[in-house]
Amino acid sequence: MKYGYCFLTGIVSCWLTGALYASPEMGGPTMNLATDPASTANNAATLMYFVPLVSPTLVDSVSSPDNQQCARILSFQRELNRKDFRVVCEFDLQGFGSHTSTYEPNALIEFWRPEVKAGKPMSNMLDYIKLEGSGYGSVEVTGRTVKGRREVSTVRVRFNRGGHKSPVAIGLYNIKPIDGRYDYANRSDQLIARVNTLTFRKTEPGTKPTMLVEVASVIGAEEKEGFWGNLKGALANLFIPPVVVDQDGNDAMLQFGAALVDGQQSFTFPKAKNLIVHSDPSVDQTQISAKVPSQQPEIGS
Repeated sequence: MKYGYCFLTGIVSCWLTGALYASPEMGGPTMNLATDPASTANNAATLMYFVPLVSPTLVDSVSSPDNQQCARILSFQRELNRKDFRVVCEFDLQGFGSHTSTYEPNALIEFWRPEVKAGKPMSNMLDYIKLEGSGYGSVEVTGRTVKGRREVSTVRVRFNRGGHKSPVAIGLYNIKPIDGRYDYANRSDQLIARVNTLTFRKTEPGTKPTMLVEVASVIGAEEKEGFWGNLKGALANLFIPPVVVDQDGNDAMLQFGAALVDGQQSFTFPKAKNLIVHSDPSVDQTQISAKVPSQQPEIGS
């Protein structure tokens, strides 16, 4: 009976988390880091808030109607040595529903245009990152101790802990220029990659921060996952380049890692500056920031 009470309390508190941290003036959402089963659970928007936080371009993040996804911290493993340290925080995600962060294509195209040679296609453009259903993951933080002070070097978010299937997938596409223009409506070669890990690293001043991506499988948008998709994923991991991320967002992820190392009971993320604001109250607004562009193309056209 006590377990059932804690479960119901978690569902209610998970839903309330979105309301408690929805105000732009309050910054981003607060993630509960306590391992107490009766403590407040984290909703899907909070768990995935790092996506708009580290994005260098506009992102639209929305949870499915009646989303019941709740993430809880299960345990901590700490190895604190004199010269270095390693902390692993395990979490699980329970409940039905999905949370999708969609990259605004016009902003993304403009961001990458200077990097593409004239007449060449834009390849492996990020369409969305989607968290769907339940899963089991971890956050691994490593670093070193310098003059008695712990400095976080890496924060690795794993979504397939213990061999469980990752609930996170990303959509990708290519665009060939037509008459010199890159148009989202002309995208092709759409792919879906299931993500196992995302790694954030401390960078030297003046160096653009990047995120490392490891996938489990890569399939066509209309294909089903299986052996060939897994094989493609294994091969893709040999060639996936680091993904450029926002400096402030990357710093925030390292600060999040430091909170885990220090044993803090909660962590409040800064406001994601590239998160699209919705005026519709029916849209999940756990996180709010950037404005919708005046001529936003229809996603999924």
